[in-house]
Amino acid sequence: MKAVRKGDRLFICATSEGELYLLGLLQVKKVVPESDSALQAEFGNYRAVCHNLGGPFKILPLRKRKWQLRFVNTAADRLNPKATLAMQVRNHRFLSDTSADMLTKMLGDDVALVQREQRFLEGQGRAAQTVRTVRSAALRISAKHHWGVRCYCCGFSFEEFYGRPGEGFAIIHHLNQLVNTEGHPCETSVEDVRVVCANCHYIIHREDPPLSIEDLRKRISKKWTNWSPEGVRPK
Repeated sequence: MKAVRKGDRLFICATSEGELYLLGLLQVKKVVPESDSALQAEFGNYRAVCHNLGGPFKILPLRKRKWQLRFVNTAADRLNPKATLAMQVRNHRFLSDTSADMLTKMLGDDVALVQREQRFLEGQGRAAQTVRTVRSAALRISAKHHWGVRCYCCGFSFEEFYGRPGEGFAIIHHLNQLVNTEGHPCETSVEDVRVVCANCHYIIHREDPPLSIEDLRKRISKKWTNWSPEGVRPK
C-alpha cells in the first residue's frame, strides 16, 4: 500500500480454480502506517483508508475478459494463461485506463456514472446516491474568453491541431484544489483558474499536492519550444 496515492482506484479481485473474479471498487482517501502487528505481518506495513465506490461487493467472473486486461509499469503487460492467476495478481498491477473502464462498467452503470462525474465535474457538493461536484459552466466560458484556449503550460491548441472537432476545447485547471472546500461552494474568478491541455492537466495532478502550473511551464520551456501548428522541437 505504500505505493498507493490519494485518489487512486483499487479494484478488488479474487481467484478460484483458474478464474479471476471482480468483487468491487474502492477509492483511496489516504495511506497510513499499519499499527496492528498481526495485520502488518499478513498485509504489510501500510494500509489504505478507502471510500467504497462500487456498493456491496459482487462476485463477477471475468472469463475471457481477463485476457483483455492490460497493465502499465509492470514486468508483464497482460496476464499469462500458462501461469497461476493467484500469483500474478498477488502483487500490485497498474491497469491501463481502458482496462480500468472495462472493469468499472462491469460493476454497473451507476458506478460508471460516478466515475465520469468524479473525473469531469467539480465544485459544490450536492446530495445524490453519491457526493458529486459541480463545475460552473459560466466560469468555464469566461475563463476561455479571458485566457483563450491555448494551453498555459505548453501552448498546445486542440483547435489548431484537430480543426473543427477541437474548436473551443480546453480544460479549466483550478489553481486551488476544490477538494479543499470540503463540498462547500466557493467564489471563483477567472484569475483563480488557467486553461491547460489534457496532457499537462494529467501531469499536474499526478502528484499530491499538484504541481504548480508555473513550475510545469518553466520545466517545459527549458527543454522544448512552445507548441505551434508545426509541432515542437527540443531546444
